[in-house]
Amino acid sequence: MEKSIVVGAEQMLRDLKKVEPELYKEVRSQIINELKPLYSKIKSNIPRVSPLDGFNHDGRTGWGGPIRVLGKINLRKRPGQTSLVSIRTENTAVQIQDMAGRKSNGNTASGKKMIENLPGAASRYVYPAVERYVPTLNNDIIKIIDKYSSAKNVELAKNPKGL
Repeated sequence: MEKSIVVGAEQMLRDLKKVEPELYKEVRSQIINELKPLYSKIKSNIPRVSPLDGFNHDGRTGWGGPIRVLGKINLRKRPGQTSLVSIRTENTAVQIQDMAGRKSNGNTASGKKMIENLPGAASRYVYPAVERYVPTLNNDIIKIIDKYSSAKNVELAKNPKGL
């Protein structure tokens, strides 16, 4: 899958947040709105009942809680390439099972057994539901950023002494 790289998007949004907080909120809202159609696709990819019996309860790590999906803009400074947006579920059991086996094949016998009993590889539910929409989503987000970046550049060209 092709990844889009936008150089300086996080910094531009950080600066916009400082200088024009209302405009930043508008940009953020538009980007999050682009993510919302994916929420139902992700939810439909998550089984109604846990594939593992041990998660079928109503506790904190139980499958029985509501499955909420949340999109977020990430403006943290980190070395290397980072994602501008992320989408995740807020159900602990879904998070555990979705990513189990990503960094290791289980550190304990029970962890290894759990991973063996789960279908497929890590990111079983979220990423497969979103994968084919990533290129379109990238393009839509780039258009939003370009629109506001261009508008701000025109404004700065008219008034080069200040923001």
